[in-house]
Amino acid sequence: MAYVRRKARIVALQALFESDSSGHDPEMCLGWLAEERTLPEAALSYAQELIRGVLENKGRIDSLIKAHAPNWPVEQLSAID
Repeated sequence: MAYVRRKARIVALQALFESDSSGHDPEMCLGWLAEERTLPEAALSYAQELIRGVLENKGRIDSLIKAHAPNWPVEQLSAID
């Protein structure tokens, strides 16, 4: 199970990065990555859950970053940070 969740976290981050840098839909990016890497169904499902969580809480996540890293404006951070 740990292996599946690890794979899911990796591919979710890759999909979010690709989406942020290219403007593509994150779910579409995840689909491409899952197909390319033959991701197990359990990992795909968990990656989808992670991506939805990030997208639904983006404002809150950005607020937390601003509060805890005041010298690093979110707008100036690189996509992966």
